[in-house]
Parts: sequence; structure tokens; C-alpha cells
Amino acid sequence: MDQTTDWPSSLARRLLAGAAASRNELLAVVDAPRRQLGALLAATRRVREAHFGRDVRLQVLVNARSGQCGQDCGYCAQRKTERGVERPDVVRYPLLDAAALARGAVTARELGADRYCIVTSGRQLPRRAFERLLDSLQHVREASDIPLCLSIGELDDERASAVRQSGARWINHNLNTSARYYPSLCSTHTQADRVATLRAAGRQRLSRCSGVIIGVGETNADLVDVALSLRELDVDAIPVNFYCSIPHTPLAGRTPRLTLERCLKALCLFRLANPTKQIRLSAGRERHLGDAQPLALGAVDSLFAGGYLSVGGENYESTCRMVRAAGYRVV
Repeated sequence: MDQTTDWPSSLARRLLAGAAASRNELLAVVDAPRRQLGALLAATRRVREAHFGRDVRLQVLVNARSGQCGQDCGYCAQRKTERGVERPDVVRYPLLDAAALARGAVTARELGADRYCIVTSGRQLPRRAFERLLDSLQHVREASDIPLCLSIGELDDERASAVRQSGARWINHNLNTSARYYPSLCSTHTQADRVATLRAAGRQRLSRCSGVIIGVGETNADLVDVALSLRELDVDAIPVNFYCSIPHTPLAGRTPRLTLERCLKALCLFRLANPTKQIRLSAGRERHLGDAQPLALGAVDSLFAGGYLSVGGENYESTCRMVRAAGYRVV
């Protein structure tokens, strides 16, 4: 790509005319020199606002089952150890009951959240826990009309159908990184396993949320490849997480420091690769973007507020103030 011209603006015009960004164009986004960052952000904002205006939606999540995970994902506090057992400092508790989940849903709706995300640890919920969770959703829906997103591990067609019948309409299952790099993060399952869950959810007409983690040692090419994978899968929402080092996990202290420039270019990448999809600013936004979060709103149209699974975060009220001060509207 000829970077002597105003290529970000040209790319934005092509996307707004209905074209799709090529792999080379997306590589140019993440490889862009610092002097072009302003033009890149401006072009990305044009695409974002063409599809979403200046609206921002906020989501709240609940860690509904903590610990009890047999996977070895190298970035996660809840992972098993090399000996196959969990770390003693991991908070462990079984699946929350219906009353607790319903209280969380009511609070999220009262705050003004657009969606309530119920997350459980583990590769797949045991059958009995899965059935108990779906039974609990009736109580949750009776308590609040907030839309529900479930992040409950792997699904086949049978489970995905049961989720839809329960009244939930969203499934989250993150790809996290490229297929090439995935084995460097986890050995107990593959990215193909994650893709199978997303395809099963799609066949059952569930909306699909699948995102990434930036800063786990991936290359720029890996970022582009996962952005293209998500485009091919036609997912509806893409959470972008920024890696926060957790002590005593394999990646702790072993990855390059994330710079603000890389974070912003990554957000531009996922918006420009998937112009019409929800792009969600997620874990690590406070730590890695800080006072520059308003710049990120030119790429994203939604945020998580109130904390994450094993990492704290900015509360809902402070997040709303930041969004409004930047000239955007909380939906």
C-alpha cells in the first residue's frame, strides 16, 4: 500500500461505499507509523459514526462460576497449574443461584446497562450445572427485561438450541488470537474447538459475541488474521481486551509492554475489518488507555463497565461520565 497518500481516508471511503478491507490494507493499519495515527483515528471515527452515530452501549458482566477450570490458558488467573490442580489463591465458588443472578440483572438494568453477561469458568459446564443455569434464567427474565448474553464454554447444537429456548439471545465465546498463535496460549483445547461453538450458536440463530486479547505475544499478522477470522464467521460483536499480567501465570512478565499507540491501532483494525459490527472496549482499557479512552470511542461503540472476571475496572457511573464528556451518548 502506498503510504505517501492519505490512505486511511481512502480506505474509509471504500468501506463506506460497501467494500471490504483487504489483508494488506489491514496490515497497513497495524503497521502504520506514529505520524499517521491521527489520520488513522479520524478515518476510523468516520466509519464508526456512519454506522453507530455517537451512541455508546454499556454492558455489565457477572462471574457466575469461578475457578474449577481444567484448562491451561496462559493468560488466565483461573487456569490449572502444571500439575493439573488450581492455584490456592484463585477464588472458587460454584454456580450462583437464581436469586443472585436475578439481583445482578436488576442492578445492571437500573444502572442503564444494555446487556447482562453471565460468565462461567471451565471448558464446558457440567450437564447438571448447565440445566440449572438455564432453569435460573426464567427467574432472571421475570426480574428484569435486560437482554442476556451467556459465556458458558463450549456448545454443540443441542446445547445452543436449549440456550435459545431459555430466552437468552447472545452467546460469547472468544477466539482470543489467531489460529497460528493459539497453541502458544493453550494446549488443552484448540481454536477450532472455539470456532465449532460459534458455528453451533449461529445455526441456532443466536447472536454471537467473540473477541480477542491484545498483548499476549502475538504479531501484527496474528491480529489481522483473527480480525479476518471474525469477519468470516460474521459475528455480531467483538470485545477487544488488553492483556493485564497476572502473577504466577505463564505469560506474566514475558510479553512486550503494550503501548497506547498499539492499543489504538488495534481498535482501528477491528473496526475497519468489521465496520458494521459492535466493537466493545473491554478488559484492560483503564490500565492501558487511561486518559486516552475518549480517543478509543472513535473506534468502539460499546464498553464493559464495573469490572471483569479476575481484573477490576472502572465503575459504571465513572464510565458514563467519561463517555458523555467525550461528546458521546450512553444509550
